[in-house]
Amino acid sequence: MGFKSFREKVNLFLYDTKNVVLKTGRFLNLLVSLFMIGVLVYYYGFDHTPEEREHLLVFVKGSFAFYVLHYLTRLIYDFDPGEFLRRTWFEGFIMLVLVIEGIAYNFFDNLLLEAIFQRLGFTIFIQVYFFSVVWIELSRLGPVLPQFKLHPSVIFITSFIVIILGGTGLLMLPEMTTPDGGMNFIDALFTSTSATCVTGLMVEDTPNFFTFKGHVVLLLLIKMGGLNIIAFGSFLALASKFGVSVKQHESMEDFVNKGARLSARGMLTKVIVWSTGIEIIGMLLMQVFWDETTPFKSVGDKWFNSLFHS
Repeated sequence: MGFKSFREKVNLFLYDTKNVVLKTGRFLNLLVSLFMIGVLVYYYGFDHTPEEREHLLVFVKGSFAFYVLHYLTRLIYDFDPGEFLRRTWFEGFIMLVLVIEGIAYNFFDNLLLEAIFQRLGFTIFIQVYFFSVVWIELSRLGPVLPQFKLHPSVIFITSFIVIILGGTGLLMLPEMTTPDGGMNFIDALFTSTSATCVTGLMVEDTPNFFTFKGHVVLLLLIKMGGLNIIAFGSFLALASKFGVSVKQHESMEDFVNKGARLSARGMLTKVIVWSTGIEIIGMLLMQVFWDETTPFKSVGDKWFNSLFHS
């Protein structure tokens, strides 16, 4: 029996349960992802004892196991596994890294890639891991969005409000600022709005008032706000060029191209790829041309400052 014939028999065997299993998986994925967002905010926003950190990491490990299992389930139930792997190559790569790191951590009590990043002076390796996986899983909920028909202007304004309020809450957390107690609501709201709208206005001394975690939050707010402005501007320019009415929701869906979020198709993806590429070039140039007298704490600090300014 060839692999193709074997696969056809497997597909026929799984066909009756496919819809139920995949729908249940999507529902559980939503619950786990939302729960993990809360865990991550609590984990990185507050100071914890070593015992509390260990308990929180149990939830993180459990969520990673769920994400890997969910990905494998989707692979098994897909009628064309090869095409599925090509279509979800980035997600598959992240899941493969999670499996390798999970084995390394449980058998050797060490994360392989974390040691590399620690040598560079970075301390956010696990944080990047967490948010990358959760973002990938939440991005897969895109097919649900077409059920809600919203005017593009409503989407634009709502997205800014969500980013600003989310940034405000994060900046108020105790671990985001060097003074005890965190940032007050008004100052946090102003700072989040300024960062999201890329105006550069601040009410505090940014280098000294915010911790490294606070700087990461500011960087993400600037990035997301800038992308929001550029992406919506690109959509309006595209609509104007071809005489497309902004009220046509299908045009917005084609622009976003939800089915090709990780591919090279779609204007929104191109905006993200081009802007990120330019930022990476700027980061590399800054890394090379920083004055030797600039007092960086470590190699990682130098790289982060290059990234932040770019």
